[in-house]
Amino acid sequence: MAESWIIGYELTAQAAQISFYNAKMKEPESADLSLGLEKFQIPAVLLKLPGTEGYVCGQEALRAAREGRGVLLDNLIIEAMMSCRGEEHPLGGDPKELLALFIRRSLRLVSTDCTPENISRIVFTLPDLHPGIISVMEEVIRLLGFSEEQASLQDYQESFYYYVIHQKQELRAYHVALFHCEKDHLEAYDLFVHRKSFPKVVTVHPAGELSFVPEDKSVMSRGEAADREKDAAFLHFIEEMFRSNIFSTVYLTGDGFDTDWYAQSLKLLCRGRRVFSGKNLYVKGACYRAMDEANAARGMEFLFMGKHKITHNIGMDVFRNGRKEYFGIISAGVNWFEAKGSCEFLLDKEESIELCIQTIDRSETRKIRVPLDGLPKRPNKTTRLRLSITFTGVRECRIDVKDCGFGEWFPASDFTWTERLKL
Repeated sequence: MAESWIIGYELTAQAAQISFYNAKMKEPESADLSLGLEKFQIPAVLLKLPGTEGYVCGQEALRAAREGRGVLLDNLIIEAMMSCRGEEHPLGGDPKELLALFIRRSLRLVSTDCTPENISRIVFTLPDLHPGIISVMEEVIRLLGFSEEQASLQDYQESFYYYVIHQKQELRAYHVALFHCEKDHLEAYDLFVHRKSFPKVVTVHPAGELSFVPEDKSVMSRGEAADREKDAAFLHFIEEMFRSNIFSTVYLTGDGFDTDWYAQSLKLLCRGRRVFSGKNLYVKGACYRAMDEANAARGMEFLFMGKHKITHNIGMDVFRNGRKEYFGIISAGVNWFEAKGSCEFLLDKEESIELCIQTIDRSETRKIRVPLDGLPKRPNKTTRLRLSITFTGVRECRIDVKDCGFGEWFPASDFTWTERLKL
């Protein structure tokens, strides 16, 4: 019998990483492609083998290209984004299908039975999420055969959150810092757990960024002198960031930390703090979320409020078995692009729908009415409506109402009503 896999999948324009978990494991592991050397990154490339319908991916594709055994397909995410504007891949094929093929092939690097058919939960994490990449990934997820319940998307900040809450509690006793460095650019983030609320609200805020490239490139230093200048700039950046808050833990990630240019900065970071360095933080965070969604226990304790999270609950007052009660449709704290809700109900002497909009802390509540102009005239409680709510941004939703009729007595009409709501 095949394993049932839980997967975290990190995807950038250059590479992918995979973290996996199954019932035989205590903790998720990252797919190590170098037999113990902890090289987790899979080059995001495909190569079609000549004379066959077969493709290879990652390092095998790079090796085949060097040997002249085919043409390399790279920039898979970028090409998939371009295809949304009607542009075809320069070498042919649907770019979104090629991206889905790369993901499918790369999953088999974990195990030959690690296929979409044997994956119970998968979470994809990307550096950032915007409507274009969300649309591409939703189509890729569909092409892979995953349902909405099986697959989720999140950005690096949310992956950082999931990674931290799965570490020892003392590591998040105060603020937690993340430094992500790529080449000559560094970004910093500040995570904090607000313990006075339940569930405990966790926030991640950008804490600044630093460029190691001077505006006048003609005065750029080289070698050890350049390293000393980078170290001094990073040291000053840390001092400013840590001036107003206590940090218990620091995480360093990204290719920019591969060399030891930051010796003095590291000494400061280690002063009274735990410091960790590695390249699989985001992908493990994605896998932890997939594990949590397979077993919702931990999700009850913490609530992450990131930039993509909805800050309002949406519902309506209804009568059920003669008693008035609140019926929730959308819950605060979910990513806007994953927020969907619907319900069906009978109208009772009404020609409009009243929705309750409530802030996540329940400090403010407002009610809005959706008019049902042109509603067919029927006896009371014989008009069945279907209400659907989707989000087009973190603060904007679309409300669709459809007349479903009332069985054979009152067939459904073609009436639909649409409203857009700013939160």
